[in-house]
Order: sequence, then structure tokens, then C-alpha cells
Amino acid sequence: MVTDNAHALRRAELLDGVLDVAATRGMEAVSVREVAAQVGVSPAKVQYYFRTKDEMLIAAFRHVEQLLDDRAAQVSSEHGVAAALRAVMVDWLPVDAARARLVKVWIAFLARAVVTDELAAIESAYQQRTQAQLIEAIESGIESGEYAAEVDPALEARLLAALVEGLSVRMLTDPVGLPADTAIATLDAHLAVRPRRGRST
Repeated sequence: MVTDNAHALRRAELLDGVLDVAATRGMEAVSVREVAAQVGVSPAKVQYYFRTKDEMLIAAFRHVEQLLDDRAAQVSSEHGVAAALRAVMVDWLPVDAARARLVKVWIAFLARAVVTDELAAIESAYQQRTQAQLIEAIESGIESGEYAAEVDPALEARLLAALVEGLSVRMLTDPVGLPADTAIATLDAHLAVRPRRGRST
């Protein structure tokens, strides 16, 4: 008898297989047969967990976003809000192979979400949740004195998200023109000009 834990582990393994196929060969290469071959199981086993390709892609999209959330949750705020925000923003950049794999697949899903209503709804909900978390962190920074009272938390959250998304696309499409250290320096330049208390703005 398959336990719930074993079922969850097998499902996660198959979703990782979707990510591997998408990251190396593109979203169009993802299929029940290709994922089965990637993981080393029969197509029937994949279809036991995901009846259709669309169902598998939707689950994989949620899986990517959960992995991104899990990474962000590991960031400590013991050194202050500003340091934690920077750590989260850097972790969303494709600065190493593991993060590049996640970001590459996430961007591929975004492109598909443009023409797939269900994926678009998932992404919209994820963005709203992420923006709310960023706003809450920035508001906390204002309360602690790390940010000046005149900082608009919602605007700053949008700017940070847009900057990281733009840098990520450039890093993946032009890694020579925008290497990781330059991308991080660009992020730091933005963070450095955010108004702080006790400093002229």
C-alpha cells in the first residue's frame, strides 16, 4: 500500500522531472512521455498522478512557486529588514545553476501563462501574495527606522519585483552582457538609494 508520504514524494519527483525537461529543452518539450523518460518510470505512472499534460503543467507551475517561496522562507531577518530583503532579492536571481534552473522554468511558465488563463490566475495570485509580503517587510523596515517614513511600501515592492524580474531575463538571455556580479551590483545600487532615516534624501 502506498502511503501518503510516498505518494507526495513520487509526485514531487515527477514535478522535478517536468522542471528538468523544461529547463534543458524548453516548455514545448514537456510531455507525459518525456517526463516519464526523465524520471525513469512508465508513462502510465505519470498519468496516474497527472491525467493530462495541462494538469501536469499546472501542478508544476505551483511547484516552482512553492520552491521559490521555500527558499525565501529560509532567509533570516536577524540582521535587519534591509539585509533580509536584499538576501531574498538576490536569491530570486539566477546567480548559480540551481537558481538558474528555477528561474528559467518560472519564466517559461510566465510565457505560457500569457495564453493560458489557469496559469495566468495562478501567477496573479502568486504575485499578489509576494507583493503583500514585500510590502509588509518594507513597512516593518519603516517602523524599525531602516527606511524613511516617506517611502511608499507598495511602490517600492513593485520596483523591487520589476527590477529582479528584468535582471533575471537579461541574465538568462545575455549571461556575458549581464553576469551575476553585475546584476547583484545593479540591485545593490537600487537598494543604496532608498531613503533612510537620519540621512538626507
